[in-house]
Amino acid sequence: MKTWKHCAFIGVLAILVLVFAFGCSGNNLNGTWVDDKTGTEYKYKNGNFEVYFPDMGNPFSIGTYTTKGNELERRATHYYGFSLGLNRGLTHVLDESKWYSKTELKSALGDLNQYEWQMTERDFNQLFEPWTLTYSVSGNTLTTFAKDGSERTHTKIMSGAETKITNVSKSGGDKKITQGNKSGGSSSSSDSLDGIWETNVKNADFVVIEFSGNNYAVLRGDGSPILGRSGTYSVFENKIELVRSNGMAAVFSFSRSGNTISINSFQYHKR
Repeated sequence: MKTWKHCAFIGVLAILVLVFAFGCSGNNLNGTWVDDKTGTEYKYKNGNFEVYFPDMGNPFSIGTYTTKGNELERRATHYYGFSLGLNRGLTHVLDESKWYSKTELKSALGDLNQYEWQMTERDFNQLFEPWTLTYSVSGNTLTTFAKDGSERTHTKIMSGAETKITNVSKSGGDKKITQGNKSGGSSSSSDSLDGIWETNVKNADFVVIEFSGNNYAVLRGDGSPILGRSGTYSVFENKIELVRSNGMAAVFSFSRSGNTISINSFQYHKR
């Protein structure tokens, strides 16, 4: 009888272990992770993901993901016109403020044979194929292994509650719906950042930025505004959220000391 009870206990324990390993392992991905080598941000939240390029100040793709054991499978559903256009040399074809589904992208590109290197039929299909990785999470470090054996490490910069994922409308429009809650209110003085701020770091998310009231604008070195890089902003705890006029939002780490502010670890000085 003891043997039977012992075996039953072991069996139940094994089932619980399997349920935990296969059913819950994806939860520890929730959050925003930065590739330690490229700086690319990978945002995971409850089955949805977003790839974000801080150097462009724009998202690249969104989609869904699933996990099973230590395997992670991502499948992109939409690509952002601005980022894909720059990445593939198709800025003259794609609307920079639009999210493209597979059907919409194919329609916008037309006959792929007209492109020399920007987009072959194989390239197009690969954009929407599932991408499988092996992964492990240890504290604030995410390690992924591709099928070719390449290894990447990522550092967590934002919790799941703070992470925001774009939710594109079914029509493939550019509406921005965010998930997650701000862990604090807006800054006590909306005009406290008024002025022009610049950094000497050329690969920063933006080199020159102007704040006025609740508005911001990213500028060129000569002070002229960059098209599509303006909107409203708010500061909460150690984060700053920039919301473009088209509704796209991005959250960066933020701190201030006198006439120096830090955005994503880049220091900006007030002119």
